[in-house]
Amino acid sequence: MIYLLPGMGANSKMYQGAWLDFNHATYIDWPPYKGEASLSELANRVATHYKIQGNDILIGSSMGGMVALEISKLLSLDSVFLVGSAIDVSEMNLFLTLLTPFVDFAPIEFLQKIAGRHDSLFQQMFASSDAVFMRTMCKAISTWDGYPGNLTRITRIHGEKDKVIKCPRDCHVIKRAGHLVPITHARECVDLINRFIH
Repeated sequence: MIYLLPGMGANSKMYQGAWLDFNHATYIDWPPYKGEASLSELANRVATHYKIQGNDILIGSSMGGMVALEISKLLSLDSVFLVGSAIDVSEMNLFLTLLTPFVDFAPIEFLQKIAGRHDSLFQQMFASSDAVFMRTMCKAISTWDGYPGNLTRITRIHGEKDKVIKCPRDCHVIKRAGHLVPITHARECVDLINRFIH
């Protein structure tokens, strides 16, 4: 089974178009928030909720990739695909990391109301997300200890112009793509992943 994890402030709807080509795939929505305070706690909740097994394949975008790595720690997965994601907090935009202590004061609910007035997929997903969950996960990412495991099990796909998580050297680069590469360049991402799973 293939499981696709969304980013923070997103849900399974971010995986449209070419992403629907996968057979035997589950497109994950974050379970209702129950106080998970770390990425490892969220990973355990997701793995249990969706009954993920050690022989499954995980594809994670942005924070979803970090959670996929935490699930890999729990289950020793053979294959994880990171799409615009990080293996360590040091890969995050430094300015955004420095803003983390102020996340409790960020007017997320107000921004969600504004976003809800627009028709774009990203804005609608953001508007329907749990603000408490997003605040908590921002803090969780800033204290994440990263993935120290076997990197040969990890395949990385990244937008060349990503300003949220810098494009690493050891990745498959999608030219002219930014942080929303799974949405804007779905076909390129899926074609790359298919090269490794078929």
